This record gives sequence, structure tokens and C-alpha cells, in this order.
Amino acid sequence: MRRGQDEGVFADHVPAPVLALTLEALMPALAAENAASTWADPAGEAAAIALLVAAGVAPQVAALRVREVLDESEGHEGRSDVRRFAASARSH
Repeated sequence: MRRGQDEGVFADHVPAPVLALTLEALMPALAAENAASTWADPAGEAAAIALLVAAGVAPQVAALRVREVLDESEGHEGRSDVRRFAASARSH
């Protein structure tokens, strides 16, 4: 998170450790909503985008990054895991 904040990817108005904990707490709710709502999609794309937007990433950038991760995972699992994506996002 800190590196992402330093690079201007994530919002920096909240300390990196607090933002990371907040997003970790938000993730299960987004995953549950993704599975149960009308905006659900099999890859968890909407939930992953929402997670990045909550971290301060511009919606268009978040959508592009999520699509990149999903494209990388196609053929490996058939379904992207939101938790795996969030871990990937935290490392960037």
C-alpha cells in the first residue's frame, strides 16, 4: 500500500497500514455482494474494481488493472479469486 501511495496509485490521505486493514475488512463484504447481487459476475470483476476504487484508484485505471489480472489468470483457474486479486493490488 505504501509503495502504491508513493507512486500515486492509492489515496494517501490515510496511513498505508490503516488503508490496508480497511480494505481487508471491506473485501469479504464486496465478495459477498458480488456473489449475491444483480451486478455479480463470475470473475468477481466488479468487486475487485470496487476494492481498488475504495483505495483511491481512478475507476478507469482500476477497471484496466482488473482486466489485466483476469486476462493473466484465464486458463489457470477459469475464475479469478477476489482475495488473490486484492493481494496482487496490495503488492503494486
